Amino acid sequence: MEWVAYHKVVGFTDIVVVSNDCTDGSDTLLDVLHAAGEVTHIRQVVPDGVSPQLAGAALFLTSGHARAGDWVMWLDLDEYLVVHSYTGQVDDLIAQFPQADAIGLCWRVFGSAGQTTWTGEQVAEPFTRASRRKWPPNTQIKTLFQLSDKIKLMHLHRPVFRDMPADDIRFIAGDGAPMDDGFAFKMMPRAYPTHKINRDRDLHALGQVNHYAVRTPDVYALKKLRGRGLASAVETSERHTDEFFAQYDQNHQEDRAILACLSAKRTELDRLFALPGVKTACESIPNFIARTA
Repeated sequence: MEWVAYHKVVGFTDIVVVSNDCTDGSDTLLDVLHAAGEVTHIRQVVPDGVSPQLAGAALFLTSGHARAGDWVMWLDLDEYLVVHSYTGQVDDLIAQFPQADAIGLCWRVFGSAGQTTWTGEQVAEPFTRASRRKWPPNTQIKTLFQLSDKIKLMHLHRPVFRDMPADDIRFIAGDGAPMDDGFAFKMMPRAYPTHKINRDRDLHALGQVNHYAVRTPDVYALKKLRGRGLASAVETSERHTDEFFAQYDQNHQEDRAILACLSAKRTELDRLFALPGVKTACESIPNFIARTA
């Protein structure tokens, strides 16, 4: 709910959520929001042996919910886009690079800030402690890109482009300059596109993706039950360990940029909660806690 409210406030006009074999009732909440015209909910029955996230991305691209010329960004529910402009709107970012095919914005990983229990609100005063800007995981990008016939498929962090001359792709980094030569076509093992940039660049000049990888210990414990979205459906999760929490519970520096949208987000969240059926759907989800619930 909060994730939807926040991204509406910063200017996303259409929000598409793909759910994967939900058993906790969150898919019912998405159906209610879909019926109200607030989101588009796509239910995915995840095939055995495939990545739920990559299968969901392919489903989105063939669904017709985005058309050529639309700007698209894949954000997980623990990722919040922050645009560093006067108004903080997505359109501000796009307007700076009208000829761009893609704009890669780096993570900034946020920790628990010493909070032990979930307060029901991520974008709020208690959660403003983050990793150092140059911490290695922050070199990973999430990409705002323009859908076109140049795009072959979507991946978690960036699109995969069709074979064409490198000069035909204009891929902008978070410092406002083009990515390194050939970046658009670089691949990693398992045919994953490269999604890390050089730490010598200004990683967060244009904006950033606040990545709340662990939130608080009680929420992290629930995350362990979810498994890995990128792993195949038949694999067990070995990622969400105590060691992972310790590594990503980064609280070295204060970062309050996202709080510029706090009041507007709360107003929008209250509006969503007031929609018919939303409160009932929320109350049916185990462990659901929200500031206004």
